[in-house]
Amino acid sequence: MYQHVVLFEVKKGTPQDNIDEMLKGLRDLAKYPEVMDLAVGINYSPYNQCHTHGLVLRTKDRLDLQNWESRPEVQDALRKYAVPICESICVADLES
Repeated sequence: MYQHVVLFEVKKGTPQDNIDEMLKGLRDLAKYPEVMDLAVGINYSPYNQCHTHGLVLRTKDRLDLQNWESRPEVQDALRKYAVPICESICVADLES
C-alpha cells in the first residue's frame, strides 16, 4: 500500500471561506477509482511547526498513486484551491 502525505501551510490572514473551499476541493479528489482512502483536514498535532492542514491518500500501489497524481483534475484542484492560499506545501510518499 502507498500513502501520499501532503502538508499545507496556509498563509496567515487567509479568509476561512477560502480554507473551507480548499478542504472541500481536496476532499472531492476521493472520487477516483485509484483512491482506497482519503483524509483531509486541520493539523491538530501539538508538534506542529507550521503546517496547518493535511491530506493523506492511500492507494494499493505506486502505479495507482501515479495514475491519481497525473489526473488533470487533481493538478487543477491543487492549482485552484491550495497554491493561491498556501505559504508552503510539503509532500511525502510512503510504502507500507
